[in-house]
Amino acid sequence: MRVTSNTFPQNLIDHLQRLNSRMGSLQDQTSTGQRITRPEDDPIAVARVMDLRENKSLLAQFEKNANRAANINTTAIAGVRSLIDLSDRAGEIAVLGKDLLGQDAANAYAAELDQMIEQAVQNANTKFAGEAVFGGSIGAEDPFLPTRDGEGRIIAITNTGMLEGASFQISEGTELSPFPSGEENDGMAIFIDRLISLRNAFETGSDAAVRMAGGNLGKSEDDLLVMLSGLGAIQMRIEVESARNATMYGDLDTEISRQVDVDLAESLVELGRVETAYQAALQSSARVLNLSLFDYL
Repeated sequence: MRVTSNTFPQNLIDHLQRLNSRMGSLQDQTSTGQRITRPEDDPIAVARVMDLRENKSLLAQFEKNANRAANINTTAIAGVRSLIDLSDRAGEIAVLGKDLLGQDAANAYAAELDQMIEQAVQNANTKFAGEAVFGGSIGAEDPFLPTRDGEGRIIAITNTGMLEGASFQISEGTELSPFPSGEENDGMAIFIDRLISLRNAFETGSDAAVRMAGGNLGKSEDDLLVMLSGLGAIQMRIEVESARNATMYGDLDTEISRQVDVDLAESLVELGRVETAYQAALQSSARVLNLSLFDYL
């Protein structure tokens, strides 16, 4: 049987090309620190890494949602705490006013309460990033609208906010609203109305009216404390889910690194072996390619 003249040289050339390709791949790995530089390097690992990166993107969106929810929640907590501070002071005034020392003193308390009512309305219309915190999904509009008398004093308050605010998905399977409920927002309007009633009681100079208004304010403060507790529970839940997202994000980074990063020591050893084999193949090629055609007959 005859052997064609280029069979052995062609095999050696193919072998050299494979060694050269492998050597180039190993050189890329050692210079970049990555095992995968092209999809064909490891199609299965590439598909796995794509899935992992998609999961990272999803977690990043969850964290973005959680940060926004946390900011809204923190703003709401600050607003409720301010109302509780106002309630505490109003309660002190109500206690002091049980034994009125004259209409001048009563008018002084009423004037202080006027300022507190203004502050309460301002707190109730608190916004974060231009969005009303205590207005449900009302958006940028003020949810609590005061009615004023001819002298500019607030004599009534109307809550025009929507029932519920938007919800945010902050982790896989966890969606929540950082906004207070519509019922809680209504309770804020009732609190402001009771502040107005206490001011009016001082203006009339009625001890009985002051005592009644003070008692009603105490009920509103209880509601505000319950509201604050609920917002605190939401805050804790956001923090727990954010911490879990951060852990999962780190785990994904570790797994991606495991899939694509190269073992530098191992790659350098293999590169040395391939370079040695390549040099040996070059020497063999030189000898074979110098053979005469008659050596294959």
